[in-house]
Amino acid sequence: MRYLIREIFTAKPGMAGKLAKLFKKGFADTSNMRIITDMTGPYNTVIVEMEIDSLAEWERNMENMRTGKPDPNMNPEAMEEMSKYTDMYLTGRREIFKIESEANSDETLGKIYAKELESEARATRKCLERIPFQELSQWKPHEKSMKLGDLAVVCSDIPKWIALILTKGEIDFATWERVQIKTTEDLVKHFDRSMEEAKKVLEQVSDEEFKKTFSLKNRGQILSSSSKRDSVSSSINHLVHHRGQLTVYMRLNNLPVPSIYGPSADEMKWD
Repeated sequence: MRYLIREIFTAKPGMAGKLAKLFKKGFADTSNMRIITDMTGPYNTVIVEMEIDSLAEWERNMENMRTGKPDPNMNPEAMEEMSKYTDMYLTGRREIFKIESEANSDETLGKIYAKELESEARATRKCLERIPFQELSQWKPHEKSMKLGDLAVVCSDIPKWIALILTKGEIDFATWERVQIKTTEDLVKHFDRSMEEAKKVLEQVSDEEFKKTFSLKNRGQILSSSSKRDSVSSSINHLVHHRGQLTVYMRLNNLPVPSIYGPSADEMKWD
């Protein structure tokens, strides 16, 4: 059995945005919680909404807060700042609901992300196929820029990142096995393998796994942490971003840029 809890605040004039921002910071690491603001009326309502499995556990957490113990759902770095939230609202109330049914769907988060990744794969592969790796792998447009070969390898690697995010929960740059690419054929084959690995994991992973934490590290030191869901979503965005960079490199080297979301100067078609 699951429950939905809403803490509903009427903010003081001009304070709704600041209150919402404070809550987002305080509960940034909590995957089962979301912050909602109203888009109609006086625009001064801020809601903290969360789903829980146990009312008893939630009540224990609330009692701990009343006695001054730290909230396990709260970002420790934001606790002192969170103590100021009582000065930002006029009134508040709590609503507790029992969830009687969930939306029925066989489409898991993994399958949704698999479709999104697949939708970007064809254009990415077409770009990689057109890179004369042996001739241009060392080329870069500026001394501070990434080499073309390194950029292409990053694009081919990212789907593999997604698989590791979900299966390992961390990536450490110090132990990351850098693939050795020598030819265009190597590059495309590596991308294909990365895609197959990512799709296999995404098709099988549970929605609960996405709530767990992924950490990016360097020699064991945490560089950043976020939910696996946010990390997978960010990785797909990362692929699109670096593919965009790659098409600029291609244009500067007179390589034909494929149709991606619509026609390019080299492929006047919707693909």
